[in-house]
Amino acid sequence: MKKIVLVLAAMMFAGIVQQAEGAARRPHTATIRVGGPRWHIGMRFPKRPHRCIAIRFRDIPYYYAAGIYYRKVGKEYEVVLPQIGMQVPELPEYGVKTIETDDGIRFVYDGVIYKAVPTKKGMKYEVVGFMK
Repeated sequence: MKKIVLVLAAMMFAGIVQQAEGAARRPHTATIRVGGPRWHIGMRFPKRPHRCIAIRFRDIPYYYAAGIYYRKVGKEYEVVLPQIGMQVPELPEYGVKTIETDDGIRFVYDGVIYKAVPTKKGMKYEVVGFMK
């Protein structure tokens, strides 16, 4: 049991160090909050997020997981803001708010505004703006 606790503590410490190293590489221009931890634009991770979705937008590959967008930079994955017009097949399970506009219902998650768009492959959610 002690070994498991030590391994988990070491993994958590390693994650904190990686986040701090990623944060030191670039200034933060925005903050994305998912659950408790804060994810900053510009943070980098050595591995792609678990269960992420690959998105091609304007011939550039992006990755999407739990409301956070990533781009591969060298051998790392950097947290980026989504581009207007990007479409994702799903929004996060929790934390999505709805707002009514003159153009219909919009969905907001971490400051990103989406609209539902029906496609041949089912409903997708398109980035249409950002909250101030």
